[in-house]
Amino acid sequence: MTEYIWEIEHQKDLERIKKFRLMDDDFFQVCMQDNIDAVQLLLRIVIGNNTLTVKKVVTQKEIKNLLRHSLCLDVYAEDADGNQLDVEIQRKDSGAVPERAVYHSATLDANSLPKGEQDFRKKSETYTIMITENDVLGGNLPIYHVERVIKELNCQEFGGKSHIIYVNGAYQEQDGDDALKWLIHDFSCTNPDDMHFIELAERVRYFKSDSEGVKAMCKIMEDMRNESEARGRAEGRMDLLADLVVSGLRKQKSLADIADSLDISEEMVISIGKSRGITIMP
Repeated sequence: MTEYIWEIEHQKDLERIKKFRLMDDDFFQVCMQDNIDAVQLLLRIVIGNNTLTVKKVVTQKEIKNLLRHSLCLDVYAEDADGNQLDVEIQRKDSGAVPERAVYHSATLDANSLPKGEQDFRKKSETYTIMITENDVLGGNLPIYHVERVIKELNCQEFGGKSHIIYVNGAYQEQDGDDALKWLIHDFSCTNPDDMHFIELAERVRYFKSDSEGVKAMCKIMEDMRNESEARGRAEGRMDLLADLVVSGLRKQKSLADIADSLDISEEMVISIGKSRGITIMP
C-alpha cells in the first residue's frame, strides 16, 4: 500500500516538473544553485552591467536577525567587487509589496559593512531584485528602478549604494530583440527548447529531461513534501498542547499543576495563555 501511494505521488511529481518555470521560486532556486553562469547572465541584464562578474551564489541563504524577522533569500550572490545581490521570485502580489522589498534591502545593508569598519563610505553596493509574475507597481513597464532621492533638490539621487529593482514578468508589449525581453520570456517557459538563453535553458533541461536531473528533482520534491508534513504534525501537536493549556487555565488550575501534567515550564503555560488572549493573574 505504501509503495502504491509513493508511485502515485511520484507520477504527480513528474507531471509537476513538466509544468515548472523559472517563475516558480522552488524550481528557480534549484536551477540557480551553484549556477554562476546563469545568475551572472540574469544580473548583467537586470542591472545593465555587461562586465559584472559573479563570484559566489547561494540559494536559500538565511540572514539572522536576533531582534526582528530573519530572512531566507531565494538567491544570494556576490560579485567581484564585493557587492551583495538578492534575487527574489514573487508570484503573489502580496509577497512583492514595497515594504518587503525595503526590508530585504535594509537587511542586506545591515550586513554590507565589514565588522569594525568605521568608514561608512566603504559599505558595499546592495541590490534587491524582485522578479514578479504580475505588474505589481502598475506602470506597464518591463523594469522599475527604485532609488533614494532628495525631493527638495529636484529628486537628485541621494546615493547610499542601496538599489531595489522590480522586473515585471507579465510584460508582453516588447518590441525589438533586447535581452530583458528574452529574459522575461524565458522565465515563463515550461519547455527549455523554447528558451532564448542557453545558460538558463541547459539547467532547466537537465531537471526536466535528463534522467539524473529528473531523479534529483523528484527527490527534492519528496523531501519538501516530507518536511511540510513533519511541520504540519508539529504544528498540530502545538495546537493540541495550547488547547490543553487553555482548558486547564479556564478550569482555574494552578500554573504548576498544568505545567506538571503537560511536562512543560510554567513560563510556557503563561506564554501560551497570553497568545490565546487569557489574562493570567500573578
